[in-house]
Amino acid sequence: RAEVQASEDGTTAVDMLQFNHVLLPIIDRNPYLTDGTKQAAATTTALAKKSGAKVTVIVIDENIKDAIADHDARLSTIHWHLAQ
Repeated sequence: RAEVQASEDGTTAVDMLQFNHVLLPIIDRNPYLTDGTKQAAATTTALAKKSGAKVTVIVIDENIKDAIADHDARLSTIHWHLAQ
Protein backbone atom coordinates (compact mmCIF):
# COMPACT_ATOMS: atom_id res chain seq x y z
CA ARG A 1 0.00 0.00 0.00
CA ALA A 2 1.42 3.38 -0.99
CA GLU A 3 1.69 6.13 1.57
CA VAL A 4 0.71 9.71 0.81
CA GLN A 5 3.37 12.23 1.74
CA ALA A 6 2.20 15.54 3.21
CA SER A 7 3.95 18.84 2.64
CA GLU A 8 4.97 21.16 5.47
CA ASP A 9 1.55 22.83 5.47
CA GLY A 10 -0.20 19.44 5.74
CA THR A 11 -1.54 19.27 2.17
CA THR A 12 -1.05 16.18 0.07
CA ALA A 13 -0.94 15.60 -3.68
CA VAL A 14 -4.51 14.30 -3.45
CA ASP A 15 -5.60 17.58 -1.82
CA MET A 16 -4.22 19.53 -4.78
CA LEU A 17 -6.00 17.53 -7.49
CA GLN A 18 -8.87 19.28 -9.26
CA PHE A 19 -11.45 17.54 -11.42
CA ASN A 20 -14.05 18.86 -13.86
CA HIS A 21 -15.78 15.53 -14.32
CA VAL A 22 -15.60 12.21 -12.46
CA LEU A 23 -16.73 8.84 -13.87
CA LEU A 24 -18.16 6.18 -11.56
CA PRO A 25 -18.45 2.83 -13.37
CA ILE A 26 -20.64 0.33 -11.50
CA ILE A 27 -20.49 -3.40 -12.28
CA ASP A 28 -22.27 -4.40 -9.07
CA ARG A 29 -25.27 -6.64 -9.76
CA ASN A 30 -26.69 -6.13 -6.26
CA PRO A 31 -29.49 -3.53 -6.60
CA TYR A 32 -28.70 -2.28 -3.08
CA LEU A 33 -24.93 -2.15 -3.76
CA THR A 34 -22.08 -3.96 -2.05
CA ASP A 35 -19.85 -2.24 0.50
CA GLY A 36 -17.14 -1.75 -2.12
CA THR A 37 -19.51 0.03 -4.50
CA LYS A 38 -20.88 2.16 -1.67
CA GLN A 39 -17.31 3.20 -0.80
CA ALA A 40 -16.56 3.98 -4.45
CA ALA A 41 -19.67 6.17 -4.61
CA ALA A 42 -18.65 7.98 -1.41
CA THR A 43 -15.12 8.58 -2.70
CA THR A 44 -16.38 9.77 -6.08
CA THR A 45 -18.84 12.14 -4.42
CA ALA A 46 -16.17 13.55 -2.11
CA LEU A 47 -13.77 14.18 -5.01
CA ALA A 48 -16.50 15.81 -7.08
CA LYS A 49 -17.70 18.06 -4.25
CA LYS A 50 -14.15 19.16 -3.46
CA SER A 51 -13.59 20.25 -7.07
CA GLY A 52 -17.12 21.27 -8.01
CA ALA A 53 -17.03 18.50 -10.62
CA LYS A 54 -19.87 16.71 -12.35
CA VAL A 55 -20.35 12.98 -11.79
CA THR A 56 -21.31 10.55 -14.52
CA VAL A 57 -22.40 7.07 -13.47
CA ILE A 58 -22.30 4.17 -15.90
CA VAL A 59 -23.91 0.90 -14.85
CA ILE A 60 -22.52 -2.11 -16.68
CA ASP A 61 -24.51 -5.34 -16.61
CA GLU A 62 -24.21 -8.13 -19.15
CA ASN A 63 -27.51 -9.76 -18.17
CA ILE A 64 -30.14 -7.38 -19.54
CA LYS A 65 -33.12 -9.28 -18.09
CA ASP A 66 -31.84 -8.99 -14.51
CA ALA A 67 -30.80 -5.39 -15.10
CA ILE A 68 -34.28 -4.41 -16.25
CA ALA A 69 -35.96 -6.16 -13.32
CA ASP A 70 -33.81 -4.31 -10.75
CA HIS A 71 -33.50 -1.05 -12.69
CA ASP A 72 -35.56 1.24 -10.43
CA ALA A 73 -34.15 -0.15 -7.17
CA ARG A 74 -30.58 0.11 -8.45
CA LEU A 75 -30.98 3.70 -9.71
CA SER A 76 -32.67 4.78 -6.50
CA THR A 77 -29.89 3.26 -4.40
CA ILE A 78 -27.13 4.82 -6.53
CA HIS A 79 -28.81 8.22 -6.39
CA TRP A 80 -29.17 7.99 -2.60
CA HIS A 81 -25.49 7.14 -2.10
CA LEU A 82 -24.34 9.95 -4.37
CA ALA A 83 -26.51 12.44 -2.45
CA GLN A 84 -24.83 11.58 0.88
